[in-house]
Amino acid sequence: MNVSLNAFVAMLLASAVVAGLTIAWPSTSSRSGQAAPLTSGGFTTNATVTPSSVAPGQNVSVVAQITSAAASTALVDVEIYNPAGTKAHQVWFDNQTFTAGQQRSYTVNWIAPATTGTYAVRIGVFVPGWQGLLHWNNDAGSFVVAATTAPTPTATTPPPQPSPGGLPALPAGWPASLQLGTASGPGGAAAMKATAPYGFRYQYLAGGVNTGAGWANWNPDGAFVTNYVQESIQHGIVPVFTYYMLFQSAPGSSQGESSGLYNNLQNTPTMAAYYADLKLFFQRAGAFPQNRVVLHVEPDLWGYMQQRSSGDDAETVPAKVASTGMAELAGLPENLSGFALAIDKLRDTYAPNVILAYHVSVWGTGNDITYTDPPDATVDQLGQRAGTFFASLSGGFDIAFAEFSDRDAAFKQYVYGDGGASWWNASDFARNVRFLTRFMQVSQKRIVMWQIPQGNTKMRAMNNTWNHYQDNRVEWLLDDPSRAHLQDYVNAGVVAFLFGRGADGATCSCDANNDGVTNPAPINGNDGLSLNADDDGGFFVQKAQVYYAAGAMPLTGGGQAAPTATATATRTPTPAPPQPTNTPTATRTATPVQQLSFMTSATVSKASVRRGQSLTIRASVLANQAAAGLVDIEIRDSHGQTVHQQVYDAQTFSANDSKQYSVSWIVPRAASTGKYTVVIGVFSSGWGTLHHWNSNAAQFTVRR
Repeated sequence: MNVSLNAFVAMLLASAVVAGLTIAWPSTSSRSGQAAPLTSGGFTTNATVTPSSVAPGQNVSVVAQITSAAASTALVDVEIYNPAGTKAHQVWFDNQTFTAGQQRSYTVNWIAPATTGTYAVRIGVFVPGWQGLLHWNNDAGSFVVAATTAPTPTATTPPPQPSPGGLPALPAGWPASLQLGTASGPGGAAAMKATAPYGFRYQYLAGGVNTGAGWANWNPDGAFVTNYVQESIQHGIVPVFTYYMLFQSAPGSSQGESSGLYNNLQNTPTMAAYYADLKLFFQRAGAFPQNRVVLHVEPDLWGYMQQRSSGDDAETVPAKVASTGMAELAGLPENLSGFALAIDKLRDTYAPNVILAYHVSVWGTGNDITYTDPPDATVDQLGQRAGTFFASLSGGFDIAFAEFSDRDAAFKQYVYGDGGASWWNASDFARNVRFLTRFMQVSQKRIVMWQIPQGNTKMRAMNNTWNHYQDNRVEWLLDDPSRAHLQDYVNAGVVAFLFGRGADGATCSCDANNDGVTNPAPINGNDGLSLNADDDGGFFVQKAQVYYAAGAMPLTGGGQAAPTATATATRTPTPAPPQPTNTPTATRTATPVQQLSFMTSATVSKASVRRGQSLTIRASVLANQAAAGLVDIEIRDSHGQTVHQQVYDAQTFSANDSKQYSVSWIVPRAASTGKYTVVIGVFSSGWGTLHHWNSNAAQFTVRR
């Protein structure tokens, strides 16, 4: 749609009145949260807003619920109006299909503006393509923007300070030294051990619990887990399983990830199958009572559910637990806390040797410090909130997992076109350490850094092509002879670093590209010759060898003896390649100019997505001077037609300070296949003067 959308909707509303269509239009409610459902035109709608009171700059999540009395196809329009009655935000979902009596949920995330007061949520249902109004709910929900919502640190609350002597206890049986690990598929343990004396290897368990494609079917009756554990034990490596099953289960797998997870948690048959699947895992892992096995439970689930919770309280998020009928779960509460307790109960019953790992997402608070670069006081608040949410689970998790990113910075720069926003500098690492420190202090759990990108900026093999993308995390952690950076993380509670890519195309410390030893022309001063055929030029393996040759760093708080190098190790540490003099770093500010200008970029969560699946776009907008304006983010299909649009009006920008925006889109099942483009425009407020237009901020592919 274009700038005439408001007038068009007003015309539809007026026409509906003239035509005799009854439209309920109560005055804006002064209460916050969820309003009573409204039924008209064959649809029933309302919205739940969390939190009901939010500070400027924080995330507010609107979940619109639409029920159709009959089978239909419609356009769903969700709008937010400010205290003055002016539309401040709008998201619509075209070509949505409903079965008779079906309720569908739509999640809209928004960063609250500086203007305080009560905001109203309005929901419209239209004929596809805005061809006619079917239903209008002028009072679907509301929330309050209040400047005093967020707690402010006082002089009596000092910022977190690393305190190695006061770290929480290690889980029973955890290695007593800081260990490294990598992603490793079946049959890969021997090669790992021949390279370096790694402490851990990890493997995803995925595919969904009621799809016929889950891990339990990879080998008969879940034998995949048995085989992986046996192989790991044989080579003296602790096996880690990342259990990523809930979102891929039906029916939520056809929705956006946040909505799919939320709805699956409330689906009794799905959750009954889920607990049965977990029980099978624990029975398989429990067959090795003398050996430790780590289960990393549902990355991203907890972050999404924290965003849906009220007051960072897991008990406010519903989930089916005791009602599934599994005898072991009788009496457990029907909420997310009960879900965590169920996992603990099954572990205690069938596999006491399993170490349960929670996943803390830095973005779960609604403020992703990776992109917002907040001050220390805000980082402390966010770490406190993350720890508070964890504590509300009341589950028996033994350790927490966290992550930097699942893809190399240059992968996001060149594949997603984010303009370099994903590169980390010293300040980014410091904020990350600070967040983890506060989380650790509140949760009283140690932390594993997981799925760390393996790119580097040193080797010639790293030329920013498929499987050869640059990054600087390996260098920051393992290419520092003083080990000061590792010590910072140890002081924050980190007890292991597990490296691996989260998607094809990102860098692998293996020859995933199948191109052998590669030494293309240097870029950015990366003049190190490849040490082997690995896609990263062998840099990670070399640094892992050097780390263990110098001695694994000790951890305080108990544990057991760490794995040691064996006679099977055949590679020896190689001197580090020459240090480049111009290692690339991300530049996050525009060059100052006299006239107002903007820089924009975007990344997409998936380079390729199927019809019916969800996609998340993260857009970044930077102004060279203080300004206010409207940000327009559009998705256009291969024919140049706008298929989705999200508008943020009355946005304020500080000089050389980027603002981040998140747009979620469910690809319609009738969508055309091919290349889609993300477009970003910046206007003066109210669709005034066009300041900036980025016609190719990012691209992705829609396939059948």
